[in-house]
Amino acid sequence: TKKGNIARAAFDGTVSSVITLPGQGKVVLIKHGEYFTTYTFFKEVFVSTGDKVKTKQELGTLMNEAGENSSNMHFEIWKALGQGKPVKLNPISWIYKD
Repeated sequence: TKKGNIARAAFDGTVSSVITLPGQGKVVLIKHGEYFTTYTFFKEVFVSTGDKVKTKQELGTLMNEAGENSSNMHFEIWKALGQGKPVKLNPISWIYKD
């Protein structure tokens, strides 16, 4: 993405957690019913744990790539399967296209 780009929520949900991971910046985890989305590589976040978010709501500013004129975001979507292990899904259908 463009340098300093802002990432947005893929769907309505509730922020489950905001954490910092060494080398990956800030991470936002959002619960959408039986689905979860994970957004990684934030420099700054605009949401907090427990916040309700709407589709396309701004979540935060992405970190800039070292020595590049761009930023990067890692995005995952998971579906909970009751008592079983969550399943990682292809997020392409959840990404809004302008």
